[in-house]
Amino acid sequence: MRRSVVLEDKKRRRERRLKRIRKAAEARDAAVQKVRGVQQDSCNDSLFAFLFLCQFLLVSMAAMAFGPAAIHDRLTGAIADQEGMEHDYNPFAGLQSDDIIVTGLYEQPKSDGGDVGGDLAGHGDERISYIDYVNVIQLICIASGYASFSSIFALGFMMMLSRNLLQAILIFTVVVCLSWSVLGLALSNNFFIPAIGILALAISACYTWVVWDRIPFAATNLSVALKGMRGTLDIPLLGVCNLVATFAWTICWICAFFGASDYLWNEEELSNDWMVVVVIFFFFSYYWTTQVIKGVSQATVAGIIGHWWNITDEEHLPLCSGAFYSALLRTLSKGFGSICLGSLVLGPSLLMSRLWTFPRLAKPKIARLRNPELSLPSHESDENAFNNDVIARHINQWSYSYIGLYGYSFWDAGFKASELFQARGWTHVVSDHLILSSMSMSTVVIGVSTACLGVIVSEVDGYSFSAAHKPLTSAFLISLLVGYYLSSAFLSIIQGSVSAILVCYAVAPVDLHANHPLLSKEMKTGWKQFWIQKK
Repeated sequence: MRRSVVLEDKKRRRERRLKRIRKAAEARDAAVQKVRGVQQDSCNDSLFAFLFLCQFLLVSMAAMAFGPAAIHDRLTGAIADQEGMEHDYNPFAGLQSDDIIVTGLYEQPKSDGGDVGGDLAGHGDERISYIDYVNVIQLICIASGYASFSSIFALGFMMMLSRNLLQAILIFTVVVCLSWSVLGLALSNNFFIPAIGILALAISACYTWVVWDRIPFAATNLSVALKGMRGTLDIPLLGVCNLVATFAWTICWICAFFGASDYLWNEEELSNDWMVVVVIFFFFSYYWTTQVIKGVSQATVAGIIGHWWNITDEEHLPLCSGAFYSALLRTLSKGFGSICLGSLVLGPSLLMSRLWTFPRLAKPKIARLRNPELSLPSHESDENAFNNDVIARHINQWSYSYIGLYGYSFWDAGFKASELFQARGWTHVVSDHLILSSMSMSTVVIGVSTACLGVIVSEVDGYSFSAAHKPLTSAFLISLLVGYYLSSAFLSIIQGSVSAILVCYAVAPVDLHANHPLLSKEMKTGWKQFWIQKK
């Protein structure tokens, strides 16, 4: 009799608990319905699209004006050298071709004859440096091929190790930094190289230690995103398009930068102060354009994921599907201005947010080392910190997802995403940059390995880049930038997929369960463990 009473009491308590849980879920769903995105029909932030196109056309016209003629002159001289013909070609004569650029690194020699010094005598004591940009272009092509292959290989590796990927990336980064430090100390006469390696080792090791307990939850989100990418070949195809676009822009930018700088310095005799402005403009143009390529990619991926979210596992999207074209067209027409604006501010904002978040995550871990009995803070502290950060509520990594899914302006897209996660009680998810940081580490590793290849190629082939007589340093820096930006452009499809998966999961988790039950089960398991751990 007593046992039946106890069982009946347990049953009533369970029913009351389930009722409370059901009411809380209904309240959250009602709140989500109020803030979920609505399709927008207007073109937003058009001013920034106009400004971007102006700088893009300016650089492109400079490349067309100076690049072809200079390449023809340089190759004509090289062919004449090989055939033993007499020719008047001199790569440094008169500073009339694009294979040189003023950088203020080299004191020109003086001569009374007709050699290089005599040809440059009209410039007095100006400090100039000669850049053989044909060799630079050849090196860029080699570095781009290696970086592209490495990025595609990295994507395949990530898909195979989706569950343990974050642990592998963090550990591999620490090993690479350690190897860099040891080899730098053993082989380099310059302490700068091993010092950078030691600094990178310290940062990567500390970061790995701080975020290690967050890995299972982030790994679940990344695993679901990577498995979702397998449902369509359009997303990897978009990554390849990113590689092609970034490579083409790099070649165009090199021709424009060298040719315009040479013309403005020698023909127009522009002052040093204005030359600094020109150099800053060109580097800003390269950065902005590469960021726009990544932004377009992430918004397009969001549109593809939004379509995949509503179809079953049996309905595989074909290559170059209608979802791909419609998402890309919507991004380039209605969302392009918002992406141009976001490309200016999103990168610095996320960097500041990550730098600000790391000490906040490290503080309780350090306190727990001193007193092991202390418990880690709950996710409410993360929510409060995010809600108090006005910039993060409007500028965050979910902005491109809302642009690609609904077509909001950049400022409204970030705020709408923040409202969505706040309604779900998931704002602590937004404050976690583990996946973004891991992808950044992957791009840095690919960039460094590309830089090492560039040094080897320069040493073996005897490339000479400038009169500064530092070919290894030039090859290292050029290959590093090419490898980093190409791999960053390609791996942006993963960042876009993760962001879109979380936004769609916050909006319609039932659709994931109905159309992709295995992924829904994996998502629920990972999130349940995370909530239990944080509580």
